[in-house]
Amino acid sequence: MSSVALLGGTGTVGQGAALAFLKKGYEVVITSRSNTHIDTLKQKLTERGADVKKLHFVIGDFDS
Repeated sequence: MSSVALLGGTGTVGQGAALAFLKKGYEVVITSRSNTHIDTLKQKLTERGADVKKLHFVIGDFDS
């Protein structure tokens, strides 16, 4: 099983990358600072046919 981590995955580019990887069967880990952004992303990806069971999140502020 392959996996990929996307930093900033809830943004526009990250959403597209997440969708592409999920549709190819990857486990996808996304970092985010916002639960709201995560919920929105899950909804958008589900509407576009992605298997969000393979979607995982790390929530936090990773600023130094």
